[in-house]
Amino acid sequence: VLDGAHNREGVRAALATWREQFGGEPARVIFGCLRDKPAEEMLREIRGTGAQVWGVQLQDARGGDPLEWKIRPDRLWKSVAEAMEEDGKVPIQSGTFILGSLVLVGEVMRWAEGRKDLIRALFFDVGGTLLQPAEPIGATYASLAVAYGWKAGSEAVQRGFRAAWKKRREEGVGSDKTLGKKGWARIVEESLKQAEMPEDFPFEVYFEEVFEYFARPEAWRDFSETGQVIEGNVKKGLRVGVLSNWDPRLRRVLAGFAWAKFLDPILLSEECGVEKPALALFQKAQEAVGVSAGECALVGDDPISDLGGAVGAGWRCALVERPQRGLREALGELGL
Repeated sequence: VLDGAHNREGVRAALATWREQFGGEPARVIFGCLRDKPAEEMLREIRGTGAQVWGVQLQDARGGDPLEWKIRPDRLWKSVAEAMEEDGKVPIQSGTFILGSLVLVGEVMRWAEGRKDLIRALFFDVGGTLLQPAEPIGATYASLAVAYGWKAGSEAVQRGFRAAWKKRREEGVGSDKTLGKKGWARIVEESLKQAEMPEDFPFEVYFEEVFEYFARPEAWRDFSETGQVIEGNVKKGLRVGVLSNWDPRLRRVLAGFAWAKFLDPILLSEECGVEKPALALFQKAQEAVGVSAGECALVGDDPISDLGGAVGAGWRCALVERPQRGLREALGELGL
């Protein structure tokens, strides 16, 4: 994550934003600043987080000399390029924060620009990125409940689903390792309770039908550009796969879409025993394709599980923000 903070107040605010967005402190900070800036004051704020500090010598003639800083970094680098390459080789769980100067940000961006052709493995998240439900979740839950004697209001169920999913997110993605069938049963039940589910409603039997329904391809639809984007990147010579917080039902879902034949590997959180943003899942993906972190990229839709996880693993990442920003716009950010 890049930030142009270049004084004590700016660094303090940047660190507060990190905590708000990702929770906790950054594990590693790459720091560089101009020689007329208060390096010691900024480093004191950074040291207070307990982060590992890497100091870099800026190529700009105005750059400060890390050897002259009174508060010494844990490691020193002669250039941004050296620091970034090492950061990619040795990713750290809680992510890397780069700050201290707008000049530093510029040098990192120029370094990244020169690495665009190095991406060899491209992974996609699925839900919200490649696929979306064929109809609102609340409408499906409500329609399936009719056969069990309850005409639930679809809007009320949809509100319940949003509340249940928000609760799970607030508890922390990965807090229950992987969501799995039990996790989904909890979310569906909480969704229906928000819509005043009758006490005698046969939830367990109903849930089995719901769980099976979402394993069918017809329960989902792809975005208009999904197939062309996947096939196009395979033709470019990239290894294109899936990295998803999903269970094995996804394999049955993908079997209904012609473009899924191009996806290899497909890594699912429940099969791997760990969810994004955990570093272990990204490392499993790297091992599956046999490339380094710096050669991997992820396209997703979640700032925590996708972006946060990718940054922590040393991957490149771009997010879709539908409807304004789809797959092509996200890939354009990666130079693909």
